[in-house]
This record gives sequence, C-alpha cells and structure tokens, in this order.
Amino acid sequence: KHQSKSQKPTESYDEPTRHEDDQSRYFSYSLNSSLLYSIGSQDVHQGIICDMCKAKPIIGSRFKCSLCDEYNLCQKCYNKREKDALHDNNSHSFELLTEKDTLEAQERKSINFWHKIQESCESITESASLHRAVVIEEQYAILQILGSGNFGRVYKVRDLKNKKLYALKVLPLRSESHAEDFQKEADLLSNMQHENIVRYYKSWKINYQPENPTLTSQHPYGCLLMEYCHTS
Repeated sequence: KHQSKSQKPTESYDEPTRHEDDQSRYFSYSLNSSLLYSIGSQDVHQGIICDMCKAKPIIGSRFKCSLCDEYNLCQKCYNKREKDALHDNNSHSFELLTEKDTLEAQERKSINFWHKIQESCESITESASLHRAVVIEEQYAILQILGSGNFGRVYKVRDLKNKKLYALKVLPLRSESHAEDFQKEADLLSNMQHENIVRYYKSWKINYQPENPTLTSQHPYGCLLMEYCHTS
C-alpha cells in the first residue's frame, strides 16, 4: 500500500477487526496484535489516566474498555495489554477515542452534574415552600404563580396525594356569563386530547380566596387542573 511520509509504520501486525454501530467504535485484537500506526498521536486527553502505566494525561490514542467503568489505556499499554493481570483482556473490547471524544464526554458529564445540582436545589426550595404553602381542596399545594391577567391566575401546584406537579388555572366567576364561559372552556378542553395540546384533567368551583382559603369570597372561583409543562 502507498504510505505518506506522515504515517510511519512501527511493526507489522494483524489488522484489527472493526465493529461499528451508531454511537461508538470498537476494535478487537488478538493478544499478540497491535495497531499498525499511531492514531491521534497529537491528542492530549486531559484528566484521563492510563490504568497500567499511570501516565496522566494520556497522550496519543486513548483506549477505553467498553465494559468496565472508566478503565483506560494509552496506546503503548494497549499494545502489551496481555500482561495486564488485573483486567480481563480476553473478552473485553476497547473503544478508540480521540481528544474530541474525550472533551465531548467530559462536557456531557459536567452538564449532567450541574443538572443534578439544580434539581437538588429546586427540591430543597420546594420542600421549604410546602411547609408554608396554601393548600386548595386539602390536596393541591400552591408553589408559585406562573402567570396572571385580567381573567385570573395560573399556579404551579403539587398534588399532595400523588406527588405530581400540575398547573392550576383559577378564574373569578363574577357573573353568570363568567360562569358560563368557564364551563364552556372546561367542556372544550375535556374534548381536546392531543400530544401537542396541554392536557386537561378536571375542573371544579370554590367559594373562598384561592390564596387564603380561610376567607370566604364574594363570588366563586373556577379551577382548571392542567398539565404542567417543564421548560428549559
């Protein structure tokens, strides 16, 4: 085969067997085989340590075990991995990773970490809010106001029975026409079940202030329990 000057063969070994899928690249070698060329010799895998020679970072090609969690080898150690008594090399395949692959994986790990921190903070904040939350119908604890307008308010609520989040739309029914409009909206929503439409669950009326159930209202309020849509 024609070889460019930048590709210098080290030794002649058996060609690797390559298995490809949509997400990763795995290479299987016999115990007496090695790479023919040094792939990605300029790559620097920051924060990654070779589990045989303990070199950190791994410079050049990085080989990650497809079965073991965070087991990595540099190319030199991968070439002589049959001497690694601490790892099952006979049945484990390795994924060849470039520096770009390492950086992308580290970025995903960082994003997942901060998502967990955010969820934990939200959980703590909500737990504190539940202790002082107004509870409607002894079941729906108001956590925050999502929006308000001339026709009413929308609250983020937690169902204290099934622990799920919902959006609760509360409308003041100051006249018979308001009550009729509320019922029409409830009937319309109950017949609109589609994956691209916010889901409607149920409706009812209350005769007290939504944010202070101890105070009787001069007019009733209509409540619509809707799907709570998470956003970024």
